[in-house]
Amino acid sequence: MAIIDFKAAAAGLALLALGATSALADTKISRYFPLPLGFSTTGPNVRDSLLQSQAHWLENGLDNVKKARASETSEEKIKEFDAIAETATKELELAKNNDANKDIQVERKRAFLLAINQWINELERQATQQMKAAILGDGMEAMVAQKQAASYSEMAEKLEHAKQDTSIENWAKAR
Repeated sequence: MAIIDFKAAAAGLALLALGATSALADTKISRYFPLPLGFSTTGPNVRDSLLQSQAHWLENGLDNVKKARASETSEEKIKEFDAIAETATKELELAKNNDANKDIQVERKRAFLLAINQWINELERQATQQMKAAILGDGMEAMVAQKQAASYSEMAEKLEHAKQDTSIENWAKAR
C-alpha cells in the first residue's frame, strides 16, 4: 500500500491549477528579457511607475526576440521565437490595458505581481551569486562583489516594499 503525502499532493495540484489558469505572465527573465534595473519604487503612484517599467521590459524583450528571430534560419527556433513574442505581446497589451472592467484589472494585477515577484527572485539570486563571489574573492574583487550584492538586495527590498503600496494593494478590489 502506497503512502500518500497529502500536503505535497495538494501543493502539486495547486501548482497545476495555477499553471492551467495562467495563460499570461509566462514571460520569464532570460537573455531576451533581461532583468530591468531601472525602476522607481517611490512617488505618488508606485503602481503606475512599476507598470511603465513592466511595459518597457516587455517592449525591450520583444525587440530582442524580433532581432534574434530575424537572424535565425531554423524553422523550429523561428516557431519558438514566434510563441515567445505572442505571449509577451499579450502581456504587454494587458499591462497597458486601462479598461475599468474589474476582471481585466484583476488579471492585469495578477500578471503585474508575477512579473514583480520574478524580478525580486532574480535580484535575490544575483545578490547571492555576488556574495559567493565576495566570499571567494580577494581584495578589491571581493569589495566590488559585496557592494553589488548589497545593491541587488536593496533593489529587491524596495520592490518587495512597493508591493504593499496602497496604489497596488487597493487595485482591482471589490467596491
